[in-house]
Amino acid sequence: MQKIVGAKIRRLREDIGLTQEELARAAGCSNEFISLLELGKRDPSLSTLTDISRFLKKDISYFLSKKENPFDVLLKKREYTVLRSILKEFQIYCRRYTELEEMSERSLQTAPLYTHLSAERMADQERRRMAPGRFLNGRLFDMLELHGLRICRQVYPKESKAAGVFVFLERRQAAFVSINAHLSVERQNMVAVHAYAHYLRDRLDGPIVDNLDIFIPEYLTLYPGREAYAQTFARHFLLPGHHVLDILDNDLRVKNPEAADIHYLRRLFSAPGDEVLQALFETGRISKSSLQRMRRHFPHMLRNGREGAIPKDIDNAAEELLRPSIRYRSLCVSACRRKKIEREQLKEWLYGENPAPEIEENPVSDPEEGN
Repeated sequence: MQKIVGAKIRRLREDIGLTQEELARAAGCSNEFISLLELGKRDPSLSTLTDISRFLKKDISYFLSKKENPFDVLLKKREYTVLRSILKEFQIYCRRYTELEEMSERSLQTAPLYTHLSAERMADQERRRMAPGRFLNGRLFDMLELHGLRICRQVYPKESKAAGVFVFLERRQAAFVSINAHLSVERQNMVAVHAYAHYLRDRLDGPIVDNLDIFIPEYLTLYPGREAYAQTFARHFLLPGHHVLDILDNDLRVKNPEAADIHYLRRLFSAPGDEVLQALFETGRISKSSLQRMRRHFPHMLRNGREGAIPKDIDNAAEELLRPSIRYRSLCVSACRRKKIEREQLKEWLYGENPAPEIEENPVSDPEEGN
């Protein structure tokens, strides 16, 4: 509760542009106390919290009450009607996942809640914490999951403009993201890391539906500031500037990269072409005019338009309506070995309504390990 109250105060203070000193003066306490309060290391007295809530124009219950279930919030909103079946399926997945963690005694540690770092510094710090190496191909989802963001992929309706859905279950202290499986592999990676930024910084703000428009610079400015922050984090996490420059200088050996070089970097870092272009612009390797020219001349490669955001090269894995993570499958098998669930329930939780292959009498590993 300390961390939740502190995070809410910090977010409100930053939203209205107050310094800690100004809030401390209004609440009649020290700067140090406000700093410790926002870090979740101090509890405010009822009197102090009343003063703070009055100054921030919030009812005191805002800081003390628990949030509504995120799925209840999402399912009430008319704008998400097209996602209703997806959200219900995702809700079942989240419930089963947390139950499996309890059965298997394999809970994940929740990542720290960041408050004061820039998106670039947070990306650098998380890369150092995870130590993933230069490239993340084939390992990204598993790595993010082991650091607390549980992932599944779902086939969203074609008429949906959503790229992914992030929820944080406060009671379970469990974060989840559902990713639109219609997107290219590179774009799915971007959605996953974007959601990871929400997990590290915005998880107490309620559920978040990320639309495809957040990947279009002209539309990104229309969304809350957290989206631009998460997008910057994702780009710097997937495409660290020093790694990009190292490939340009020591492998490609080019000063002015062109389309073929961008395609190579896209595959190497498993990142969308438009994000590669932005990274090249931020590292000073292409000018603003070159950035605009390449975006205009290579839409088939960049796939960044409103209609082109869902690419033609649909991932073959999207044939299943819901594709659970490798860790989820491992948890299912672990629960079955412990006799917490029966074999028929194991099949249902692994494959849903899809035809399931025969499962070994005494399964010892993930039936789809390595896929």
